[in-house]
Amino acid sequence: MSADTKLLERLEDMSVNGRLRLWLQDDGDVIVAIMQDNGKMTDVEFCTPGAGGGGSPRTWAALRQLAVAMKEDNDDPRCVTRRVIR
Repeated sequence: MSADTKLLERLEDMSVNGRLRLWLQDDGDVIVAIMQDNGKMTDVEFCTPGAGGGGSPRTWAALRQLAVAMKEDNDDPRCVTRRVIR
């Protein structure tokens, strides 16, 4: 992961350690990972529209907006009940 890659993580509401993780790569791609309580993880990647992929431009845009929302929740003391990566 490059220095320009942004990692955002949000703990879910129902399990102890389940979380949603987004990586915003320096080329614009977005990787979405779901992490379970047992440590298992699966991920998918959505490429920047028009750059060698990008077959889901609206989904890609919505994931970028989700990253903004996750950052705002992480920065809002009313929304943080456990430690998260900002």
